[in-house]
Amino acid sequence: MNKVRRIALAVVLTGAVIGIAAPAAHASGGCVSRSEFRRVHNGMAKTQVSSIFGTGGRQSSMFTIGGDRYESREYNVCGSTWGFAYVDYENNRVSDKFVVWG
Repeated sequence: MNKVRRIALAVVLTGAVIGIAAPAAHASGGCVSRSEFRRVHNGMAKTQVSSIFGTGGRQSSMFTIGGDRYESREYNVCGSTWGFAYVDYENNRVSDKFVVWG
């Protein structure tokens, strides 16, 4: 697990432990399909991802280190009650992604 992912995970877990509420889901109630998820690649702009997914998702963490902005966004996956997709952004560009199709 890379350093940025570890820091983001720590921020998310800390928020969960102390009860910070996540922002509301995107108004469209959009979800991410497997084919949409496969279309997203490192280096894509956050606006491109939102366009592909049809939703902006929910911001799960955001922090700045040395002038660089790191953000993780969570997206609902289609046809799942507990699955999720995460996309990590560095300076509004995809730096990593992962999904659980539960």
